[in-house]
Amino acid sequence: VLSAEKALSIQSHPDKTGAKRLYDKDPTDNRDTNHKPEMAIALTPFEAMCSLCPIEEIAILINKHCDFAVFISETAKLAVFLAHDEDLGRSALKAMFS
Repeated sequence: VLSAEKALSIQSHPDKTGAKRLYDKDPTDNRDTNHKPEMAIALTPFEAMCSLCPIEEIAILINKHCDFAVFISETAKLAVFLAHDEDLGRSALKAMFS
């Protein structure tokens, strides 16, 4: 049981195949070949982040907030600003989180 009174860390849990692939690539950082299925059931009213902002909104935030932008590489920022379709947006998000 988790209490979400404070923000929870973002976690990524691959499927079984992905977990095995990550373990084979780097067993030091990926210590388990098993997937981690999870289920969340809210016991009280609860709102959660379900997705990321649209890429256009991320571009606005990068321009507006220098303290946010310093954590994003110049290459990733450029990718965000040039993302004019869904595929480029997807690539820009990958660049931001790599």
